[in-house]
Amino acid sequence: MKVTDFLDADEAAETPRPLTVTSNSYALRWESISHDSEGPFDKLDEIADWDDIFVYGANYTKLDRPPDSKTLVAYKRPGAESDYSVKILKDNPHVAVVHSDMCDLPTGGKQKLTKARVCAEWYHNGDERAAATAMLQGRAAYLPAHVQATLKGPDRPAPHTNITEVPETTIMGDKPNPSEPGEQRSYIDLLADDEYRKLKAREIAKQRLIQEAAVGITLPEFYQLDEFLALPDTETPYLVNEIWPKGGHILIVAQQKAGKTTLRNNLAKSLCDGYDFLNRFQVHKPEGRIVILDLELPENMLRRWMRDCGIGNQQQLVVVPMRGKAASLNIGLPEVRAKWAQRLGRILRDPGLPQARSGCTEHV
Repeated sequence: MKVTDFLDADEAAETPRPLTVTSNSYALRWESISHDSEGPFDKLDEIADWDDIFVYGANYTKLDRPPDSKTLVAYKRPGAESDYSVKILKDNPHVAVVHSDMCDLPTGGKQKLTKARVCAEWYHNGDERAAATAMLQGRAAYLPAHVQATLKGPDRPAPHTNITEVPETTIMGDKPNPSEPGEQRSYIDLLADDEYRKLKAREIAKQRLIQEAAVGITLPEFYQLDEFLALPDTETPYLVNEIWPKGGHILIVAQQKAGKTTLRNNLAKSLCDGYDFLNRFQVHKPEGRIVILDLELPENMLRRWMRDCGIGNQQQLVVVPMRGKAASLNIGLPEVRAKWAQRLGRILRDPGLPQARSGCTEHV
């Protein structure tokens, strides 16, 4: 969209609000904005890359490698389960192709989602005129500072700005490198001052967090070697001899169709019924419940495979079919983690709980 398509239409409907940028010796007020034939959307497409839109603005993850030969770069939205959410194709790198309904953007390959349209959809309810106005007035905070400065700054032919000095009594804050009273500084310098303050504040906050975390840390014991070697060795208790220490973790890794699920089911049978695992490794039958989360098999297939195992002590084993429900296992969220802990705790504490419906043990 060209600036001329919307500035004239907005002129009567909306009076531009003065924008005050502060420093320790003066403040600047934008009094007028002029424009030429090149609009902010054209400039945005020239100077910004897709990382500025999806990584900086929306915290998407940029894939290390494109998923196919036709893709220039791909991005994955936060919390996505699929391999990618957005593609930029080599044949048309100026538009994004959205593959996820959760991106709050139109999906499919014919949407013509330029960088500007993505910004308009996300931050201005699809209003491209409002998005262009925000870019011209320096209010597009979802873009990196250097992009904002180029869209609005005086080093660009348009928009041009007239700068007037404001009395010192109206000024708040300071800048990292004070200049002489009355010295005129560029808009980019002012943006740099603001970014400096933000980075400095972030650095101070990070140091405070580190100091708070260090308060609760207790250093381990220090031993002289002869003293350490003189300590008695303690026998490691095993759940499955030579394979699975009690309180430890195991991970089954193999290619597809190698039999990982069959091995897991046989291990569950050995733990429930007390048989030697693989007729070789002695099992110390646990007293508590055994819980399986299965994220792979359809429920009917899982039921059939578990039935084929012929487990005798079925009351000890709890099965949770989770294919298509992996999002409910997002234990990175404190609220979700608390729900899982509460449900699992109730199951593990109550050996007589009938028809338990949830729980957790490792499954790959």
